[in-house]
Amino acid sequence: MDEPTAIPTGRRSRRKRRRLLLQRILIGLAALAVLALMGWGGLLAFKVWRVQHTVHRARTLLDKKNYADAALSLRWALQRNPRDIEATRMMAEIAAANGERAEIYWRRKVAELQPGVLENWIASANAALRFKEVPAAQEALAHVDEAGKQTSTFHEAAARLAAELRESALARSNVAEAARMDPKNERFQLELATLNLGSPNLETRKEARAVVELHAANPKLRRGALRALIQEALFSRDARRALSFAEQLNFSREATFEDRMLYLSMLKESSRREFWWCLAQLQGEIAEDAGRTASLLTWMNKARMAPIALAWSKRLSEEVRTRSPVPIAIAESCLMLGDWAGVKGQVTFGDWKDLEFERQALYARVLRDQGDTGAATNRWNAAVNAARALGDQNDSPGSRAEALFTLARLAKSWDWEEEMDGVLWLIARGNIRQQQALDFLNRLYVSKGKTRDLLSVATRELELKPEDATAKNNVAYLSLLLNVDLERAHALAKDVYKTDPLRPVFVTTYAMSLRLQGKTEQGLKVMRALPENDLETPGNALFYGVLLADSGAREPARKYLELAARARLFPQEQALIAKAREELPPR
Repeated sequence: MDEPTAIPTGRRSRRKRRRLLLQRILIGLAALAVLALMGWGGLLAFKVWRVQHTVHRARTLLDKKNYADAALSLRWALQRNPRDIEATRMMAEIAAANGERAEIYWRRKVAELQPGVLENWIASANAALRFKEVPAAQEALAHVDEAGKQTSTFHEAAARLAAELRESALARSNVAEAARMDPKNERFQLELATLNLGSPNLETRKEARAVVELHAANPKLRRGALRALIQEALFSRDARRALSFAEQLNFSREATFEDRMLYLSMLKESSRREFWWCLAQLQGEIAEDAGRTASLLTWMNKARMAPIALAWSKRLSEEVRTRSPVPIAIAESCLMLGDWAGVKGQVTFGDWKDLEFERQALYARVLRDQGDTGAATNRWNAAVNAARALGDQNDSPGSRAEALFTLARLAKSWDWEEEMDGVLWLIARGNIRQQQALDFLNRLYVSKGKTRDLLSVATRELELKPEDATAKNNVAYLSLLLNVDLERAHALAKDVYKTDPLRPVFVTTYAMSLRLQGKTEQGLKVMRALPENDLETPGNALFYGVLLADSGAREPARKYLELAARARLFPQEQALIAKAREELPPR
């Protein structure tokens, strides 16, 4: 048997060295990987710590009421962690402190980040109600589960919503339930008494007034009680008593700037000599507060005191005069006085920060009034772009929508209908406060008789609420009236009729659909299912009369066509009546 060939010693040594080298390389690579992971983990930990530290610093600034710097810190933190609940909550607090509509957006975002927390949805609803945003409040309360609905805080918010909807009985029952659940809570007792101040029953109002006056002696409830008494006195047209309560509120420790302004307004309306003293005192107290100074200047402008407002603005410090939003109010004073040079002096230069869109809009107004329409259009477009960019800068779509609404209000006050229309459609096609914009457009188009534009509004509403029967009916009715997209209109009309075959507006639309399909007798049968008093309302009478005329019952048709003609009608509806009347025999 052959013996194995011996491996030379030199070759074994080289192989051993290679193995050792490979082992060292692998160990080194592993060590580098560990170090990299440690470094990456350390970097992540540092980033997390930095965000937390920034949020903590923002809380300190917020406690000191340094809202501007706190907001800057929070925006930085939210750019790195958009789901930071504490930072989001503080943005809501800042918006609330500044009285900004953006609070609605931030409260909603907090609730979405913590959907199981009742207090978040209640806060979201209350924020919406402060700014009369009823749909947003309804949506927030709809997220409350059954357990949450059995709490006093839910019933309190539900009562405020009902009051905003003018459903006084529902508001009263919700407050009563909140008071029953928490009988020691004096605020609920006050709110119930406040609601009862509007009761048609004299004795109920008298008892409620006594309760509210009793709470007015409580420092914790004094402000709410006095404001309720002021409103009740104004409703009763007792200006002297209302002014007395406003005076008590004005000189109380609990009085806010808004309360002082209310007293000032009432003094002016009653032509009291104290008005000038109170105005001068308030001017002196707020002269270093740009926000409140701008508010007072704006109020003076609206109160036809623009010359006095402009004179006061010239006595303000340069720092306040140039700090946003004061230049806007000064520009408004100049605008009201026809001082175009003064307006241009305010809007030509300066950094208006989040109100840059207003600067551009006012500049557009000056240029148009000076006849430079091309430059005015460019400035208006710049204003719209600045407003649209606002949400990108501060992570608040709510602020973008509010800026666009401000532009719409300015355009309306200047009779710039085309510009107002364009801005409102930007909101309507956006993702926040669409319904509010659509409601505004709907009122505008109804007043102008713009049926085709109304169909655009109805179509957008259906996009937002695809299962809503009313939205479907509106699209169907307007499409049938305009004779467009009939296949879809017929399907929608039939669909909504099936959901509620006794609802007059649905019945009328379906009958109209049947008529256009040549099914006059079926249309009449559908409408005859309605009570006579419903048939005699203008909207229903129109199509019942047209159907009767089509069927040959021309004399009975006359009555309903005459009823319909008394209403305010769209041009297409007027044309239907005119055509039907042509077929009626002369009297």
